[in-house]
Amino acid sequence: MLVRRRLAMPEQVLHEPLLRRETVHELLRADQVLDQARQQADELLQAAQDQCRHYLQSAQAAFWEQANRQLQAFADDNAALQHEVLASLDRLLGQALGRLLDDTDLTQRIRALLGNLSDSPAAHATATLSCHPQQAQAVRAWLDDSSLAGLWSVRESPQVALQALRLSHAQGALEIDWDALRRSLTGQSAADAAAHSQLHPHQQGDQA
Repeated sequence: MLVRRRLAMPEQVLHEPLLRRETVHELLRADQVLDQARQQADELLQAAQDQCRHYLQSAQAAFWEQANRQLQAFADDNAALQHEVLASLDRLLGQALGRLLDDTDLTQRIRALLGNLSDSPAAHATATLSCHPQQAQAVRAWLDDSSLAGLWSVRESPQVALQALRLSHAQGALEIDWDALRRSLTGQSAADAAAHSQLHPHQQGDQA
């Protein structure tokens, strides 16, 4: 059995304004606008963060590139400085050794040449040792005290320079002179050695 009933609303409620459909739509639209605004704000924030990371990475890359260039420049300068220092040391050592060699007398020079010849591959073979007549005595004295006395024979030859020796054997001949030995010991070029000999012409003549 159906019963019809009526609802009675309080008087104060009846006098209050009710929400219209348009108002509800506007509220819903406002919520959508707020959601879109939040989404756009999030997208802008994400884009700003990405751009910030990009700028930071670019700045770091530029910094390290500049730092690497600077470090490479320092390394190049250091290598050039080391090369210059080593070259200067080589020159100083060569000059010091050259002065020591210049202080030797003619007999000492001949003995140095003989020692150099004795280290050659052809040393331990039968050979003829040619020298200037003025050096024959010193050469024979050195040879008598060496293990090569039974292999080498001394021959005096005016054609051999005063500060030179020639070792002749079946395979050929080996000639050595003081200037060449001095250059090999001091690392001096032939042009420098020629200039040096012109600056010190008295040494060979005095010792002769």
